Amino acid sequence: MLTATIVMNKEYVEGEMRRRGINSTNELAREIGISDSMMSLLMRGKRNPGPKAVGLMLEYFGVTYEKIFTQTLTKVHKSA
Repeated sequence: MLTATIVMNKEYVEGEMRRRGINSTNELAREIGISDSMMSLLMRGKRNPGPKAVGLMLEYFGVTYEKIFTQTLTKVHKSA
């Protein structure tokens, strides 16, 4: 079985924050339309974004999925 891990490109997002004059992840979360806690988890790589968060971020930044996210597949071994 394979499991997907989606990691946000933190460097890109932080660069966009600086470029847009956004001073905190809380402010960015409000601009995008996701919760502060979700944005914090995404920035720390602790949570995979759901389809809604991905869509909102792509719309906000106006870029492709590959610009903001990296996806890796990992083989998971079932234990007996």
